[in-house]
Amino acid sequence: MPKDQIIEDQVSTSTPMSLPTHRPKQRSWCAGFSSAGFTLVELIMVTGIIGALAALAVPAYNNFVVSAKYTRAKQEIRLLETEISGYFLENENYPAGLNTIGRDSMRDPWGNLYQYRQSPERMDAALLNNDFDLFSMGTDGATDIDVKSATGKDDVVRGADGGYLGLGEDW
Repeated sequence: MPKDQIIEDQVSTSTPMSLPTHRPKQRSWCAGFSSAGFTLVELIMVTGIIGALAALAVPAYNNFVVSAKYTRAKQEIRLLETEISGYFLENENYPAGLNTIGRDSMRDPWGNLYQYRQSPERMDAALLNNDFDLFSMGTDGATDIDVKSATGKDDVVRGADGGYLGLGEDW
């Protein structure tokens, strides 16, 4: 048998050889630090960025919550005003109190009871309303007949017989 024939037979009958796969060198823990993960400087920078964003976001969120409470108080005062006006149309007089219309336990967003006065009182020689007074005592839970005073300025008041609804300090 010729020599070339033997080599061909061996090549055709042998199983194909696989080439060794290339694997990167594995570093041992003792040899140094792994390149995977974040450096201390990167972590400090990310923490600083998150802190700066939080410093901007928290006051904006608090302002949003305060604004939402005032908006809710205004909506609830309008609801009470509608119910009081409906009572007046049916009975030709205003209710003696919020308990007459079943709203004596209704609380404003700050947890205070809504205030209703059938007979409006004078404020700085001018009436707040001619029909009835309806208001929330605001964040401090205190009120004053003068809505521009220190204790009355945060009240959410209905004025001008329903033509105004807003903060006492803006009245």
